[in-house]
Amino acid sequence: EPATNTVRVPFEFVSGRILVSARVNHSPPASVMIDTGYSVNMLSRELVDSLELKRAGRITIIGIAGEERADTFEGATFDLAGARYSPPRI
Repeated sequence: EPATNTVRVPFEFVSGRILVSARVNHSPPASVMIDTGYSVNMLSRELVDSLELKRAGRITIIGIAGEERADTFEGATFDLAGARYSPPRI
């Protein structure tokens, strides 16, 4: 379904990466990398642990360096430039 509102998000371009400031579940602001080539949002283990998110399962991440198994979690809400986004898993 098409979006009904648009949001302008300030960003920094650092070493070829797009970084934005966001909060996750009311955390302090953090730099978050936008990766349009990947379908799952990822957070550091330290941030996931501090947010006490519920483990939802495991996935296999496949990249240029090979494959790696990773836990997935649910219950995260991103606050980004006045917009809120709640992915089904991170």
